[in-house]
Amino acid sequence: MWIESVLANELRGREHMHHKDGSEWSSGGASSSQKGYTQESNFEQAATKASFPSHLLGGGISPDLLKGRVAGRIEKLHLVTRRVLTQEARERGITFLDLGTDSFYPFFKDYTATKHALQALSAHAYTARWYPSSFGLMQLREEAQRFFASRFHVHVDLTREIMVSAGASQAFDALSRAFRGEYFLLPALAISTIHTIAIANGAKPLRVPPHPTTGLLDLAAAANLLEQAGRPSIRFMYLNYPHNPTGQIASRTFFEELVAFAREFHILLVHDMDSWYLMHHSPNAPLNILEIKGAKDVAITILSFSKEFGIPGIRIGLVAGNAEVINTLRIHNSEYSVMLPEPCQYAAIEALKNFQDNEERKNLSQSITEVLQLSIEAWQRLGWPAEKIYPPHAGYKYLLAVPPAFKQIGEVSGAELFDFYIAKYAYVKLSTSRAFNEENSDYIRVILMQEKAIMEEVFKRLSQLGIHYDMEMPPHLPDIYASTLQNIDLANL
Repeated sequence: MWIESVLANELRGREHMHHKDGSEWSSGGASSSQKGYTQESNFEQAATKASFPSHLLGGGISPDLLKGRVAGRIEKLHLVTRRVLTQEARERGITFLDLGTDSFYPFFKDYTATKHALQALSAHAYTARWYPSSFGLMQLREEAQRFFASRFHVHVDLTREIMVSAGASQAFDALSRAFRGEYFLLPALAISTIHTIAIANGAKPLRVPPHPTTGLLDLAAAANLLEQAGRPSIRFMYLNYPHNPTGQIASRTFFEELVAFAREFHILLVHDMDSWYLMHHSPNAPLNILEIKGAKDVAITILSFSKEFGIPGIRIGLVAGNAEVINTLRIHNSEYSVMLPEPCQYAAIEALKNFQDNEERKNLSQSITEVLQLSIEAWQRLGWPAEKIYPPHAGYKYLLAVPPAFKQIGEVSGAELFDFYIAKYAYVKLSTSRAFNEENSDYIRVILMQEKAIMEEVFKRLSQLGIHYDMEMPPHLPDIYASTLQNIDLANL
C-alpha cells in the first residue's frame, strides 16, 4: 500500500536529515523537545522576520498586529501544514482529503437556492461597473428582513437594525475596531478568527469556562471574572450557537439569563450563528439571540451564507440587532471604504428568496446527518469508545478524544502530533481543539464537509495506516513534525 511505503521511506530517511542551512542531524540525536523547539518561539521568530523591513518602512509594524499574528499561530500552523502536504500529495498523484478546514461544502451543488445564487452572480455581473454601497442593497435588506421574520419570528427595521457585511469575519473586525473596551469575552473554545482579530485590534481576551452541568457559558464564572478584574470595560462578548466545535445548542432559558447578564454588566453580545438550520437528532431548532425579549437592547447577531448555502466565496454576512451598534458598524464600513460587490449581494438575495423549509432542504440535511453517523461508526470501528466521541446536536463540527498514547512533547500537544501523523501519512487533515484555545489540547475536531464516498475513503486510509484509539505513538513522530515545521517558512504565511 502507498501509505506503508511512504511511512517506511520516511522513517528510513530519518537516519540522515538535513536542515535548510545544510547542517545534518541524526534520528539518534536529541529530540525536538530536548533541542528546546517550541511552536511559539518558532512562530515569533517568523513574525520578527516578517516585520524586519519595518525598520526602514512605515515606522514599524503595529505591535497589536504582531500580537494577533502570534495569537493565531496554532491555526496558521494548521493551514500552512495543510497547504504543504496538499502539494506533497499532489506531486505523488494522491488526492488530499480535508476534514479540518472550512473551505468547501459539496452538499449544496444541486440545492435550488444555491443554484439560483450562482446564476445571479453572472446575471448581475454588469453591476461591477460601478462602486457598490457599504450598507447593502435595499432589496437584500428586504429579503433579510423577511428571512428573520420567517425563520426566527423576529422583526428588524430595514433602515436601523440590519446591514450587510463582507462576511462574518469582516463584521468581527469592524466590531473590534469600532469599540474601545479594554477586554473581550469569549468561550473556552472559540474560533481562532475572533480571538486573533480582536487581539490584533488591541483588545485583551477573557475566557469564560463552560458550565460543569450544561456545557454552555458559565455566566456565574463570567461575573466572577469581571468582578475580580474590577468590572473593566468590555468591547463585546462573543458567543457561537450552535457551537463550533461542539455542535451544542443553547436553550431559551440560557439566552434569557445571558441577556440579563449583559444588561447588568452593560455588555454588547455578539451571537455568531453561522449554522442556523442543520440539526442532528435534536427536537429543538437552534434559537437566535434576537428571539429573546429585550435582546435588541444589548445584542446583535451575525449570519453568513457559507455553511447553510455552501457559498462562502460570495463573502456576504447579515448583521442585525441593536440600532446603535448597527449604525456604528455602518459608519465604520463607510469610513474604511468596506464595499460589497453587487453581484455577490444579488447572489445573497436569490439564496434567501429561494430558501424554503421544504422536503428538498430536509433531505439535504438528512444526507449530512448520515455522513455524520457514518463517520461516528467508523471511529468506533477504529476503537474509539462511544463516550470518547462527542456527536453534535447541530451544525457541521464535532469533537473526539485523542488516542491516549499521543502525549505532549515540549510545546507540541498530543492532539497536534496525531493530527499531523494522519495528515502526513494518510493525506487526511483534521484539526485540533488547540486552534480554539491553545490551553486545550484534549480533542480532535472533525468537519462534515465531504460526501459519503469521500468519507468512506478517509476511513479506508486511516485503517490502512493502522489508526486505532489504543495505538502507540510512533517514536520518531515528534522529530519528524519538528523537522517539517522547520522547513516551512512561516514568515510568508
